[in-house]
Amino acid sequence: MEIVDQAKTVAPEQQAELAQELFRIWVDNLWKVGTIGLTSMVQGVGMANTKFRNIAHDPGQRRAAPGPGNARVEQFLFAR
Repeated sequence: MEIVDQAKTVAPEQQAELAQELFRIWVDNLWKVGTIGLTSMVQGVGMANTKFRNIAHDPGQRRAAPGPGNARVEQFLFAR
């Protein structure tokens, strides 16, 4: 946030330099949470709360473009 605040008060050339620094920080501290593409679900790994029910055992293996839509999410439920 310090970089963002500083960029509000400097010339456009300095803003570009600060933006590059900010992007480097973002890249260096990026944590991946797979939600699309080659996710852990496609590789056969999945997780759900113990109260989350009616989930297919292999929803990621049913089509080439994996996502929750092919798992019939309208059928999911939470146990009380």
